[in-house]
Amino acid sequence: AAPSVNIVYPLTQYNISSNEIDINATASDDLAASLTFYWIINGTLNSTTIDTNSTLNASDGYYNLTLKVSDGLQNGTDTVYFRLDTIKPSFSAQVQNTTPYRYSELRMNITINESYCDKYRFSWNQSGTMTNDTAVDCQAGVVTTTKTTSTPHQNICWGYWANDTAANSNSSITQCFTVLN
Repeated sequence: AAPSVNIVYPLTQYNISSNEIDINATASDDLAASLTFYWIINGTLNSTTIDTNSTLNASDGYYNLTLKVSDGLQNGTDTVYFRLDTIKPSFSAQVQNTTPYRYSELRMNITINESYCDKYRFSWNQSGTMTNDTAVDCQAGVVTTTKTTSTPHQNICWGYWANDTAANSNSSITQCFTVLN
């Protein structure tokens, strides 16, 4: 019978944030004393080993990893698909309304630049201490948060945090303004 093959890491549909990926599998064969492992990335042979481990140095992108294991007579295979993303979210166009008054809506806008945005969270110090809103699902693009404050002449600081589906995270710069009247 052909060798039984199972790729243990990475898992299919996995999001990875490190360029150096330790790939691991299991393989067994009832008759053969030794097996040869052919690690194939996106249809191209990447390496040949005699054990269940290999390392892939890769750049950001989608990958099709196939492991073909040969006992000299027959081959067994397993395939997984995964994505490598080492780039953390970035931010741009961070602005708030220009004349914030107490009891009026304070609008804070930012653009999240991240193709695989997972969650974002708004933070501000309306109470005097920076506090975080609950993280919410996000899409890349403009995010607007609206708040009100009743304290005149208060110095308000605010910012955003975001992460992507590969667990890369980043925080925007902190912006500050003074509430008028």
